Amino acid sequence: MTEHVLIERAAGVLTLTLNRPERKNALSPAMYEALGDAIDGAGDDPDVRCVLIQANGDMFTAGNDLGDFAAANSGASTVAPRRGASALIQALGRASTPVVAAVQGRAVGVGTTMLLHCDLVFVSEDALLTTPFANLALVPEAASSILLPARIGRPPAVRRGHHQAPDARGRPPRRADERGGRALRRPAQVAGSRGSLRRLP
Repeated sequence: MTEHVLIERAAGVLTLTLNRPERKNALSPAMYEALGDAIDGAGDDPDVRCVLIQANGDMFTAGNDLGDFAAANSGASTVAPRRGASALIQALGRASTPVVAAVQGRAVGVGTTMLLHCDLVFVSEDALLTTPFANLALVPEAASSILLPARIGRPPAVRRGHHQAPDARGRPPRRADERGGRALRRPAQVAGSRGSLRRLP
């Protein structure tokens, strides 16, 4: 358990709040474990009808906390992560309870790819989803090369996801909400109605 993930149960909704705004909600191994365990536990709790993932602060998440991972790899950290990001991604993949995400500000790297494994995603007016894998010479994670085009179509996926370079006029990548992804209802209201959710292919 970690103080950087707040867990609350109310009205059939299990709310998981990323609570590390001073680090832009960068995800540590302990946070991955807490999120994964909570999502797994929701499937065994008949009182939980939906899981809501949200964040405190002006940013959903900056992605992996590179400092924590470097410390773990060097042996300097006293925390021994069991699975890292896979703890969260695998829990999302096997979740039997619908998972809703509410995103504000930036969602970087795994902060975006985790959304592809959610059943429903709401983004705010200022949301910016980025997957900088190609710029870092990394292979996109968590099947995002398949899931992103499947969820929003190949041309938008190229514009907004895996290609981060400016266009021919030097303009930055388009925001995720420019194609009509604005949240019209509060995520918690939707989360409370299981009948309105279905797992996407």
